[in-house]
Amino acid sequence: MGGGFILTATNSFWGLKEISIRSFKEIFSSRRLTIWLLVIIAVLVILGTVVPQESRLHPKDYLRWKANYPALSVFAETIQLHRIYTSWWFAALTCALVLNLVYSFLPRIRPTAKAWKRERKGQISGGIKKYRVLELEGDWSRWAEKAEGLLRQKGYKVWTGEKSVYANKHLAGLWGVLAFHFSFLIILLGIIISLVTKFEGQIELVSGQTVHDEESGYVLIQNGILAPRHDSRYGFRVNGVSAKYWVPHNLRFIGSDVSILWQGKEVASGTIGYNEPIEYRGYVLYQGKYHGWAALFGVKPHGAKSRAEGYVNFPMPPKGEVLSKNHFTPPSMDIEFVCSIIDRKDTSEAPESMELGAIFDGGKKDLGRIKPGGSVAVNGTELTLVGFSQWSSYFIVRDSGIDIIFTGFWSAIASLFALFFRVPKSVLLAMERENGKSIITIAGKTSRYEPTFRQELEDLVRKIEEK
Repeated sequence: MGGGFILTATNSFWGLKEISIRSFKEIFSSRRLTIWLLVIIAVLVILGTVVPQESRLHPKDYLRWKANYPALSVFAETIQLHRIYTSWWFAALTCALVLNLVYSFLPRIRPTAKAWKRERKGQISGGIKKYRVLELEGDWSRWAEKAEGLLRQKGYKVWTGEKSVYANKHLAGLWGVLAFHFSFLIILLGIIISLVTKFEGQIELVSGQTVHDEESGYVLIQNGILAPRHDSRYGFRVNGVSAKYWVPHNLRFIGSDVSILWQGKEVASGTIGYNEPIEYRGYVLYQGKYHGWAALFGVKPHGAKSRAEGYVNFPMPPKGEVLSKNHFTPPSMDIEFVCSIIDRKDTSEAPESMELGAIFDGGKKDLGRIKPGGSVAVNGTELTLVGFSQWSSYFIVRDSGIDIIFTGFWSAIASLFALFFRVPKSVLLAMERENGKSIITIAGKTSRYEPTFRQELEDLVRKIEEK
């Protein structure tokens, strides 16, 4: 059965004929399956760019998309189109493509290795084709010596026999197709490893804050099946945030000075910018583009001796709007505070004040404008605006598969170079004596660029015939 299996079933009562399923090997070595898998994966990648991916959007932007397209969002979430690259069926398709590649190139390894070994020893591995027949005066050794010199000048390795000259070059190109398939296999294995082990967390921090030890500090977490949702050993502290604009709402630059922490100790520091991350022990910290001003509030309930403090983040308002809005409910309280910051012409400067409102007992109360250091009292609770600081979003990524993917990528480039620029070529000159003349048959083979190879042989013939 060739290492596969045959599943048969008969049922004379129902008159069913014997049903057979092709062997596992036959199924996964099918080129038609390769084409279908590549087409399906390509369509999914296109869908991944059309349908917003949950891991690539800020939660507020994702919720806004769901509100604008409720039917589409329900359909996307039902079949996991909103997280295509971490869905189980995308992983299954990738695994199927890996098996398909394995069963496609494994049978070719032995013949390729056999041909490579024979060619290295100067033995013809088959497939050679006759190009020209020459009828030359004189002894064969004279023409053999001349042909050997010409072939060596062109970079061929030459073997001379009693009545033949055989030459070849660029034997590494014999492995080009298999090397390319193997490179693609490496890329797919890297993708699978990434799918099951990748950790990606999005977090929003104010200048001076440290990443939380709890998962609740993350705005969004997306991880593979085998990846821990959070590694408490890794952390970082934001020492400062800088954002510059060409004009209001048109971001020119955003960056942060950060300190990397490992088990609570500072181990590295530096400045990160958009597409300028910092890496430590496999964790890569990226600067996000979401940012704005954060208001530090102090809340002191009635009768309390001290106040609790916390930040409320205000994203930069969309273009055309003048207010940054947010709302929050302090812990253990039934009062919801509604606040907004009036946008300034220079968005890089801290706001001077904000508007406050409170919702409690089924009604809303306008608290007016408040400046840093100011306080308002609501239903026995004192709310103080301590000040403003800049905040930004950050992405923490650990992906064990990315290095494997890049290894496969560069390997694919090297194999393509071998495939197209190190084309294996073989030349055979075979002699027979007839009527005192040397009858020389010139044959050769190449895997591609047949017209160029034919011209090369014509040049060889011309130079052999020259006196």
